[in-house]
Amino acid sequence: MLYLFLPETSNATTAAIAAIIAMRGSIKDSYVTAFIRLQSTFIGAVFGLIILQLKEVTKLEYNTLPYNLLLSLFVLLLIWISVTFLRSDGAVLGSVVLLIIAIGPILDMTPLQAAVTRFLDTLVGVVIALLVNGVLPLASLEEEEDKDA
Repeated sequence: MLYLFLPETSNATTAAIAAIIAMRGSIKDSYVTAFIRLQSTFIGAVFGLIILQLKEVTKLEYNTLPYNLLLSLFVLLLIWISVTFLRSDGAVLGSVVLLIIAIGPILDMTPLQAAVTRFLDTLVGVVIALLVNGVLPLASLEEEEDKDA
């Protein structure tokens, strides 16, 4: 139902995958995973957008050596940034998002629309996961803090 308010290019499958990845056994773990998921998706979407813009400017073709080298360079850069400055858990997810945007068909979308749509799909999935974890009878935040102490 939420997809009625989003652009036509939104993908419920992508949101469902994001929800599954973000759901954890406790609310606290779900919030941490959700933050990492959104952070890595954002970085991957920005890098995917940059690659698509470079592809258009330089007239590179998909599946050519220069384009694949560009993809490799950006994946390495994303992994380095994630491990050095952010949470290393997000390096893989960010790389996957980057490659989905840069390699996958974007149909009738601009590069910016492809990146924003991918991020919005993940955001919807993460919100759904947090709502589900809030409704399910999992350990509350107070119980988790007592257990950690």
